[in-house]
Amino acid sequence: MRVSNQTGQILLGIGVAALAALFYVVRDLLRHWRVWHLPAVAICIAVMVLLARYLVRPR
Repeated sequence: MRVSNQTGQILLGIGVAALAALFYVVRDLLRHWRVWHLPAVAICIAVMVLLARYLVRPR
């Protein structure tokens, strides 16, 4: 599967935006910590890992 350079840049931008959002969420959670936030954080991390694996996968 060949991905064009533009598509790669779009995916990279989405990844960076997701990382920034995750940073703000984690910072907010540390301020008002609740145990029930853990699944949401785990899901965010899992999505980021899957996205990173997709981006670095040899084409």
